[in-house]
Amino acid sequence: MELGHVLGNVQHDIQITEKEFVLDFEEFVSSLQDPIADPAGYAQFRLAKEIHEQGFKVCLTGLGADE
Repeated sequence: MELGHVLGNVQHDIQITEKEFVLDFEEFVSSLQDPIADPAGYAQFRLAKEIHEQGFKVCLTGLGADE
């Protein structure tokens, strides 16, 4: 049994379509402080956008092996 389930956490899966990526692209690039050539940051951008749209104020996430 997953720890999140044991603790009563709710999991939300987000499926990103190619169309959503294209529509978000200009906003994503504009939000960057420094230009980067790696679209991997889009996942964090999209997650933050989805969290905001669902009305959440706080979200704990981890990215990388040290989280």
